Amino acid sequence: GSVDIFALGSEQMIAQIVLAPVPSGRGEPIPARINRIDRLNGKTLIISMGADNYRNVWLEENGKLEQIIDETKKLLIREAHFVDDNRIRCGTFDADVILYHISAGYKASEHANSQSTLCNIALSSDSKKMVTADEIGAIKLYDVEGAAVEGEFASENVDKVYSVAYRNGVVVTGGEDRRVGV
Repeated sequence: GSVDIFALGSEQMIAQIVLAPVPSGRGEPIPARINRIDRLNGKTLIISMGADNYRNVWLEENGKLEQIIDETKKLLIREAHFVDDNRIRCGTFDADVILYHISAGYKASEHANSQSTLCNIALSSDSKKMVTADEIGAIKLYDVEGAAVEGEFASENVDKVYSVAYRNGVVVTGGEDRRVGV
């Protein structure tokens, strides 16, 4: 139920973000389950489990925690990454990819990535390109702004891709089959 932030140089913990406990199936308070985090320019993005497995998305900045998407939106968000200070790219288990404006609180765009469950998303270091991987091993390269598919790659993985990374024009995948694809 908490996120610890460390300074890489000194390895000192510089902040801790604690989410309020959530009710268990029996109504007892338990720590919030945190699924993913991202960090940009001192802001921390947190995805946590909500009611009926829907997700809550939180933004922490300067010690202030704000819920920007709540479980009543009925989104099964798997991944979320900062595009810039005011926008995030979310990927759902339903294979939808959403561009969300934080300050305005609305979805700027949404499209279906695949008919298979989305497994992982990676943004380029300049946040202009995005790579997605799905359950059947399909790898796609997108333009972040317009979400246009710029490339599809034959996967080296024959099954579910757990992780994808994208830097300097190189895509690296790791899957359930214990293979690494480049």
